[in-house]
Amino acid sequence: MYGALYLWWYYATGARTTSALRERARQRGNLVIDNAFATHPGFSI
Repeated sequence: MYGALYLWWYYATGARTTSALRERARQRGNLVIDNAFATHPGFSI
């Protein structure tokens, strides 16, 4: 849960980074959400 939260934060407000890194954080966060929970929480980044 905290890993997905950090990736969301990085995507939403990451300062001094590239758009490619922010997009990668969004993709990784969605992968974590899709695969790390017993039941899907019902949202995506």
